[in-house]
Amino acid sequence: VKTASRSLYYLQHGGRIIWIVCLLVLILAGVVYPLSAPEARYAMLNTQGQYYLHRTNSLDGLTYLATDSANPGDYDAIRWLNANVSGDSVIVEAIGDDYSNAGRISAFTGLPTPMGWIGHELQWRINWFNKTGNATEFQRRGSDVDTIYKSSDPATVLSLMAHYNAQYLYVGPVEYAKYPTVNLHRYSTFMQVVYNAEGVTIYKVR
Repeated sequence: VKTASRSLYYLQHGGRIIWIVCLLVLILAGVVYPLSAPEARYAMLNTQGQYYLHRTNSLDGLTYLATDSANPGDYDAIRWLNANVSGDSVIVEAIGDDYSNAGRISAFTGLPTPMGWIGHELQWRINWFNKTGNATEFQRRGSDVDTIYKSSDPATVLSLMAHYNAQYLYVGPVEYAKYPTVNLHRYSTFMQVVYNAEGVTIYKVR
């Protein structure tokens, strides 16, 4: 009887020890990522051409823009938008590939935009759960944003802005780079200039 009781005791407590060991292993495994990821991500800066991030030892995701010579003016323009535009006002900005500077205005202000990074929009709006019915809308939005920047017809531009309930249009370094042959100053003839500094102009529908 004593032998059986002793065996049962060790079986019960041995199982508890096994669970504790497994739990510790899981906790330690979870600690690996937060300890190793920052170093791995920092090492990627050179390979991805993001040298400017070396100058920003901060958890503030907006800080790097203050020293990003490739996109001068965006930092102050974003701060202006955050200080002067509230609510869910829609802003149009150039569309671009994943992990590019496109979509930066919406990301750092929280203002909605008709379309974000192409790959991410495709992944979440169409590929996820195989929502092929969204493909037409996906293509239309990309085309519409292009038209807003390319069309020389004010009525067409304003009609598309109204379709997306967009009050603001952003023209900065990314837009100039994407549409180098387009006159991006023409909006001042039919929209209100609410911000103009350091190569960035923000227009508002009158």
